[in-house]
Amino acid sequence: PDQGDLDSLNEEAKKLQEEAEQCQKAADRLDEAKAKIDKKMTAFSNEFNAAGCGDSGGCDESKAKKCKKIGNKMKGLCKDMDDARRDQYNNCPPMQRDGPFEPNKECDK
Repeated sequence: PDQGDLDSLNEEAKKLQEEAEQCQKAADRLDEAKAKIDKKMTAFSNEFNAAGCGDSGGCDESKAKKCKKIGNKMKGLCKDMDDARRDQYNNCPPMQRDGPFEPNKECDK
């Protein structure tokens, strides 16, 4: 290989190293976000269960409203997780080359 080829390979290696570092930082942020979201989800799940929301059988309007409110908080966490995943995607060029970001469709149910 001539010097031009070597320079080109060195530039490509440098670019890949920078991308790897970007991806690692994005993955670290995602891990931090997951930990926070998991804590909140556990608290909401405990609140949901304590309110009897998962019980079979009927419930009055007050209980139904309370359960729906807790469920909406849980949905919000789903969207928070998608935001964290999107941040990782936006800050990791190799992920972008694999195709567009796909949000979790379950968050809208």
